[in-house]
Amino acid sequence: MAPTLPSTWQRVSRLVHDDHQLVLTISLRQTRLAELYETVRRVSNPKSPTYGQYLTRAEVDQLTAPAPSSIDTVERWLNEAAVRFSRHGELIEATLTAKVAAKLLQTRFHHVACKWAAPQAVADDYSLPAEVHDAVIAIYGLHGLPLPPRPFISISNERAKANVTPAVIIKTYGVSGVKPSGLKDNTQAVAEFDDETMGPPDLDMFLTRFASAATASQRKVHKFVGDNGTKKAAGMFGPTWGAEASLDIDYIMGVAPGVLTEFWYFAGADFCKQMKNWSSTVLASDTPPLVHSVSYGLQGDLSEIGCPQGAPDDIDANFAKFAARGISVIFASGDSGSGYIAPLKCDDSKTAQDTAVTGTVKHNFTAMEASECCDKVLDADPDFKAWTFVPTLDMGHCRHENGTAYEGEIFREEGAIDDSYCCDQGSGLDIAGYTYLLKDGLPTCRYFKTITGKTKHTSASSAMIPRGVCSLYSEVTGKVSQEGTISGGDAVFPEHVQLWPSWPASSPMVTAVGGTRFVNQDVTQAEMATDSFGSGGGFSDRYPAFDDQKAAIAHYFVNAPHLPPAGSFPLGGRGTPDVAALAEGYQIVLNGESKVLDGTSAAAPTFAALVALLNEARLRAGKPPMGYLNPWLYANPGMFTDITIGTNAIGRGNGPIKYGFNCTTGWDPVTGLGTPIFSKMMAAAMDATNGKEIVV
Repeated sequence: MAPTLPSTWQRVSRLVHDDHQLVLTISLRQTRLAELYETVRRVSNPKSPTYGQYLTRAEVDQLTAPAPSSIDTVERWLNEAAVRFSRHGELIEATLTAKVAAKLLQTRFHHVACKWAAPQAVADDYSLPAEVHDAVIAIYGLHGLPLPPRPFISISNERAKANVTPAVIIKTYGVSGVKPSGLKDNTQAVAEFDDETMGPPDLDMFLTRFASAATASQRKVHKFVGDNGTKKAAGMFGPTWGAEASLDIDYIMGVAPGVLTEFWYFAGADFCKQMKNWSSTVLASDTPPLVHSVSYGLQGDLSEIGCPQGAPDDIDANFAKFAARGISVIFASGDSGSGYIAPLKCDDSKTAQDTAVTGTVKHNFTAMEASECCDKVLDADPDFKAWTFVPTLDMGHCRHENGTAYEGEIFREEGAIDDSYCCDQGSGLDIAGYTYLLKDGLPTCRYFKTITGKTKHTSASSAMIPRGVCSLYSEVTGKVSQEGTISGGDAVFPEHVQLWPSWPASSPMVTAVGGTRFVNQDVTQAEMATDSFGSGGGFSDRYPAFDDQKAAIAHYFVNAPHLPPAGSFPLGGRGTPDVAALAEGYQIVLNGESKVLDGTSAAAPTFAALVALLNEARLRAGKPPMGYLNPWLYANPGMFTDITIGTNAIGRGNGPIKYGFNCTTGWDPVTGLGTPIFSKMMAAAMDATNGKEIVV
């Protein structure tokens, strides 16, 4: 099924040109995934005798390879359609025209567009042969859209922020005891998407100013992977590098100068396809970076950005492969608090047919059709409770009377394509109806202001334009059955509250990082949850809580004050974030100018850099890298300063929202286990396998 377009996107043309080139990524179902996840549990549990005994790329590929029958089925299907393709592991990349794709998938393609992105070619509903459907988990490139733009988070009340720099982070979290020396087997990386490229001059200026101990070579990115990560994008005021990318690279390198750092950038306008592409590219390397920081995600319904139904499971399997290979993945937990999205005050897709509202009518106005009630009521009264549309004419939309011509006062005439054209155009005019006929041999629409009668006409087709009255209710006492009447609004469809944690941060196979700030914006004081935005967090309805986390979540529900409404989140869902770090007042350099940014996007690379420092110490001591962190984190809650002040009932820079979670003693879905105490993290990391700490 084709996803519903977000309200910011609109269909702009009916069909894509037959010759339009498409690139589809077909992901085959993989085998033995249960064994893969069991392997992750064994190699990532500090109490396991096989802790740190990670698999190689070849071993992971062999374990999860698609069944030969699945490969044969899909390749035969493509070959029969003469489609060019290549296969790498479970991924088949097919290049074909819209005409070929439409026939292959039994669909049609059209363009959609919005104000902030280029038009995209997307498919309607499509279908696959049964045997192909069984062999495929997801097809990327049919419906995918980019994430909505994320503007800078505004500073509430224009208050001064504590300036956060690498030096402040190092002091606050007590980072010491290890000095990176550029080990080639200890690398870290940031992953960037959309137009988030970085400027090497900006990075050099930032590190010179805020990490003066970094040498000239340590102020350079070790390696660029993917698309051109230094190319400026077209900004509102000219070419620009990305603020997000600058923030990420500044702090993963500024907190851990000397750790070789890679910049992975993937352009495009299909978020889920980008996630699959990035993660698969990492896994295709025999020696990928050991730590990856990613500051992207969506706190909302993935189907609204065209994410294929099987994509989350497909991408989660890649994260499990990361874990099996000893790779740490750190995601920002999001900046939209609990992910509460206020419903549309008037949603014309939610209507009760043959239903009328009773109560106090505040406004009446005429309308061509029921959808106009929604379009106009907010202007009339934003605090209305419900609306009802009562038709005054037959509501069959342009119900044609073939062989009939209307008579009356003519509004205008114009050339036509067919009688449906008259209906489409006439619906936007203040007319009573129209007649479609051949005039001098040419198809013509004759629109009538009033209709006084009708005559027989062999080549004509006529129709009334639906009209009715919208009634706007300030108070509602009930609902009654009334044929032809349509109603909507809050009183007709009460709000169902749903809270959305960010994905992919909510994947159990990654570590999610929430955000804090200093109390009173004073670097000498303790930390609290961020409040210039809401630290993303909550409970996933996609994934259950993993075993290592269940006790922490159970403790939270015993102690949590003021939970959101029952049913708005799953009590047994995977909780995020796992940990937190400072996320307000970050100093960066962007296009040669100093900027201040907030967001869990800042906390993620900060925490990732600390993990890279732990890897440095472990590798020098002959130990394997940290790998998948979550079992180790929840086994050692004493490594963190518990954050007990604050809430995430706050939107992205727009103040309080209706529902959210509060900080409390122990883990909470705002700041997780808390913020790092690096000395304790180091001790636990070095003691993870044999009970003996090695001092570096």
